[in-house]
Amino acid sequence: MSNEKSVQEIVAELDKIALLCDQIVEIGEKCDNIASVEAPKEMRKATQNSAERVEVYQESQKKTLTDVASRLPIKFPYSPPRKNLKYEHLSKFKIICSAISLLLIYVSLLGIVLGCLIDSNILALCLFPLIGITIFMNLKFPVFEAVYYLDVYTGLKAYEERLAVWEKDFDEYYTAELNESKYIAFRAYDAKFLSYVEACDKNVTEEKARHNEELERITERFQKKLEELYDQKGILLNELTSTTLIPEELYCYAYRISSMLKQKRADSLKEAINLALDERRKEEEEEARREEAARREAILERQAYDNRMHNEAMQRAAEEEARATREHNAAMERAAREHNAAMERAAQAQADSQRAANAARCLSCAKSGTCSYEQKQATICQAYVKKY
Repeated sequence: MSNEKSVQEIVAELDKIALLCDQIVEIGEKCDNIASVEAPKEMRKATQNSAERVEVYQESQKKTLTDVASRLPIKFPYSPPRKNLKYEHLSKFKIICSAISLLLIYVSLLGIVLGCLIDSNILALCLFPLIGITIFMNLKFPVFEAVYYLDVYTGLKAYEERLAVWEKDFDEYYTAELNESKYIAFRAYDAKFLSYVEACDKNVTEEKARHNEELERITERFQKKLEELYDQKGILLNELTSTTLIPEELYCYAYRISSMLKQKRADSLKEAINLALDERRKEEEEEARREEAARREAILERQAYDNRMHNEAMQRAAEEEARATREHNAAMERAAREHNAAMERAAQAQADSQRAANAARCLSCAKSGTCSYEQKQATICQAYVKKY
């Protein structure tokens, strides 16, 4: 019974050590979460709220400024119209010649119409030179330049009209002497704008101070919470280190050792420690084997991928070489066919020239009227040989 009681006490002590280790780890996770997640999140939220308050205040003040600006005696803020510069790049001589070309076209068309209505030799004699001059002028000075000039001239006149209106408005609202009401309105807007800037600067300064105070409060609150957690962690560490049942390096195995004793896989603390360390060693070896197997599998997969890529590259190279060979053979066949066709054409031409020569011979033969040499294309005519 004393032995069983001592084992129960050992198990209770080991469970207490395991519980203390879990609590210490939990406190450490809470501290990390506060330092890396909760505190930065609240600080970012405080900064965002401060920026939003500044923006809302400035928008509210801007509305009053906009109301004052809408009552200012300013009619328009737009810039003067731009001048069309296309006219400056035209040659006046070419424009005049193009206008003459257009006039000649009209005169020529009128002459052609009159020529169709009136049968007159004098009109016809005058019309032909006129048409020639019209064609020559249109080749040298095309009509489209005159049309282009008319378009530019129209745009230039419109620009001059817009410029005159703008200058009139400018003289009336900008260069003219301002009366007392306009001067007062501008001074009121100027004062309102300066007060708007001053109020916004003051609001930004106040909000910045408020933001810093809020950040300090957040920092102090989380610092206090961390200090409380550190104090709890210190108490737990002191309580944990006060136990002498197992060494400090075995604290993380307390739950495993306790399980050995509870499951009666070991009869003593020493045997349970050895068994727990042995199991842990086996687990580490198994984990190392799994990692090594995974590493080898990754290597094999990489090698298989490289081999597959190499085979695909070799296959593409072989296909490219086969394609190039087919193209070369096709080109050689085309060249051979073209050569044979050229040889056939040369032979045909030579045969045609031979037939022409033989036909010329037959014309001087005594049997030229009855000889069938030209049709049969036989050997040299014997009658021709006997005669010559």
